[in-house]
Amino acid sequence: MARAIPFMRTLTLAAAAAFLLAGCETHPNPTLRAQAYDAYAVGNYELALTRHRQIAERYPQNARTRFDIGRTLTAMGRHADAADEFEIAHQLSPNNDEYFLALAEAQYAAGRHERMVANLRKRAGDSGRVADWIMLGDFQLRLGATDDALVAYRQAAGIDRGRSVEPQLALARFYRSIGDNRNELVRLRSVLFIDAGNEAATRRLRELGHVPGPGFAIQPPELGG
Repeated sequence: MARAIPFMRTLTLAAAAAFLLAGCETHPNPTLRAQAYDAYAVGNYELALTRHRQIAERYPQNARTRFDIGRTLTAMGRHADAADEFEIAHQLSPNNDEYFLALAEAQYAAGRHERMVANLRKRAGDSGRVADWIMLGDFQLRLGATDDALVAYRQAAGIDRGRSVEPQLALARFYRSIGDNRNELVRLRSVLFIDAGNEAATRRLRELGHVPGPGFAIQPPELGG
């Protein structure tokens, strides 16, 4: 009997490993996934949802499958259910920007605005990324929270310190949305300081009646700040 103990221990460990692997498999059946994508492509969302959920039953830890379920539910107009799936996808893959944006969009559509803003603010604060602060500002602007949106955009510009066009363009769009042409002009000219040939800024400046040329660009207020 003493010799049987190591053998039984090996069986126990093997069984435990098999159980863990079964719950954490991350490579779904390609046939089922292809069927789901094909159904989605032709608008057969019920079949697509069925196939994706069949995959999820076997591969519950696959973030992409959870995202695909959420995407399908979104197409069906079931935004609250989609938000739940996108949240799982985000938890499984927290650094995936696509999953996080989908979660925010679904929460916005489902009316879960406080939770959405809390998630956006936490992500921006934790990451310190310019893109995340801009995303926060964009959603707050969509909610009509203009003061909060401006704070987020200025935070993005402050972090960036005048090195890239994205926060300057975001601020230009913000000022345009509230009819502040003077500050919009400052930001558009700042864009040209960073990227003299920027098409978006040049096009908008011409809409405002300006002809950008040498000396028209100005240093972004945050440059070197």
